[in-house]
Amino acid sequence: DLIRELRTQQNLTQADRAKNAGIQRTYLNDIEVQRRTNLTLTTAAKLADGLGIKLSKLFARAGM
Repeated sequence: DLIRELRTQQNLTQADRAKNAGIQRTYLNDIEVQRRTNLTLTTAAKLADGLGIKLSKLFARAGM
């Protein structure tokens, strides 16, 4: 999964990543294991920001 790959490349735990994005760790886990595939634009932007990448780059890496 792209979010997990980017997170682990930066040596972040799910707890760290979730805190940076302002979401629950369990929600991030659901995203990473693809139990949640319908992210809002706001959540996607929070994840991208916390990973230090532009939202457009996140979408491009995801093939969108």
